[in-house]
Amino acid sequence: MQETIRIVLADDHGMMRAGIAALIRSMDGFDVVGEAENGFELLELVREFEPDIALLDISMPQMSGTDAAARIKRDFPKVRTIALSMHDTEDWVLRALRAGVQGYVTKGAAATELKEALRAVASGDMFLSSKISRQIVTRLLSETEAESRYDQLSDRQREILTLVADGKTTNEIGALLHLSPKTVEWHRSQIMGRLGTGNLAELIRYVVRIGVLDP
Repeated sequence: MQETIRIVLADDHGMMRAGIAALIRSMDGFDVVGEAENGFELLELVREFEPDIALLDISMPQMSGTDAAARIKRDFPKVRTIALSMHDTEDWVLRALRAGVQGYVTKGAAATELKEALRAVASGDMFLSSKISRQIVTRLLSETEAESRYDQLSDRQREILTLVADGKTTNEIGALLHLSPKTVEWHRSQIMGRLGTGNLAELIRYVVRIGVLDP
């Protein structure tokens, strides 16, 4: 007989929490053994029930979900965590992953996706909502394309690109590389054309993004 996966749930919105708890209890093989409205209460429930999974909202008063997840990872390493959030941007996801969550589900996701997340994380796997996975894959493909364009630059162009991004003026670059200002400007124009950047700010963001220059 399959063991029931025991879950503690934390969300500071009572109606949302009740709805999620009812949804989980309607799924075969799952049970919500405790409910909390902030991170401190969640930690007490984890200590009391030692659940399989802590399902927590990211944005909660008194102690955020990310802080609670980090504490759970440190003090209760056998308890796995899933972030449940209205935020679907990459910075929120990365913040949660760095805190130690094994899953991230958006509140707009389908009920089936939540069930998949609970199953996956309980089995020791990671899980990200489909929308978030698409965003991350798109960014990775974009970064790969950006690095590919950088690889097409000549050694001289890479040299000039780094100096431009480092704040050097056309005259300073010319003096350092023993080039005329006109030649430096020509190279810079060629670089921006190849990289698809329209101005200096975009050029610097590009260089930072692919790791040529620290932010």
